[in-house]
Amino acid sequence: MNVLILRLLDRLTGKQIIKQKIDIQVCVNVTDYYTDEYRNRITGSRLHAPFPKGLTNTVNYGPSVKAFAFLLNNYYNVSIQKTKQCISDLSHGIVNISTGTISNLSSEFSANTEFERANIFSLLTHSKVIYSDATVSNINGTRKTVILCTDKEHALYQHMNHKGFEGVSKTPIKNHKGTIVHDHDKTYYSYGYNHQECIAHVLRYLVGATENEPHLKWHKQMHDLLQKMIHIRKRYNNHIPVEKIKELKEKY
Repeated sequence: MNVLILRLLDRLTGKQIIKQKIDIQVCVNVTDYYTDEYRNRITGSRLHAPFPKGLTNTVNYGPSVKAFAFLLNNYYNVSIQKTKQCISDLSHGIVNISTGTISNLSSEFSANTEFERANIFSLLTHSKVIYSDATVSNINGTRKTVILCTDKEHALYQHMNHKGFEGVSKTPIKNHKGTIVHDHDKTYYSYGYNHQECIAHVLRYLVGATENEPHLKWHKQMHDLLQKMIHIRKRYNNHIPVEKIKELKEKY
C-alpha cells in the first residue's frame, strides 16, 4: 500500500539524467596476401605475381602503426624502446615493430613531407607576422639547434647545426618582410620590417626577477599588469576602447 502511494506521487520532471562510461578498445587488423611461386625449368629463376605497393618485406606495417609509433617517439618524447614496448603491450604482443623501424620513421616522414614543408616555408616567408624561437638539442654529445617558425596556423621545425645567423638564414625569417615576434635574440633584428618581443618570455623574465629580488615590487606589479592586458585583449577581441588603451598605457 505504501509503495503504491509513493508511485502515485511520482511524476516525470521532463529532464533526463545522463551518465557515460567510456572505454578504449585496440583492434589489430592483419591482412595476408598469397601468390603462387613459379620456377623456370631452364634457368632456375623464381617469379611470382606482384604484391600491392608497399609490401616489400615479409611483415609490413600500415600507416596507422607507423603514425602512432612516430607520434609517441617524436611528439610525446617516448624512447624508441618504450615505444616498441607500448605498441606490443597494447596489441597483446601481436605487433612487435622493431626499434630499427621506429628509428627510421623520422627519415621516412621527412622524405614524404618534403613538398608540404616547402609549401609551409613559402607561406611563412610571406606572412604578415611570424613567431620564431630556438631550442638546444643534443646528438651524440654535440649541441645542435631546433628553430621553430609559425604564423599560428602553420608551423615549421628545422634542425640546424648552429644558432645565430647561420641557423636563422636557412629559415623563413631570412626573406621575411613583416613583423617578427621573438625572444629578443639580437640575430632577429637583422631581418624583417618590425619586431615585437614575445610576451611569454617577458612574463618568464619577470617571474625570475621576482624570485631573485623578493624585496622589490615593480616586477610583480609589471607581471600582473601584462597579464591583465592579455585578458583585456582577449575579452575585447582586439577591439579595445581607446579609453581603456590610454588607461593601460598610463599604468605601464
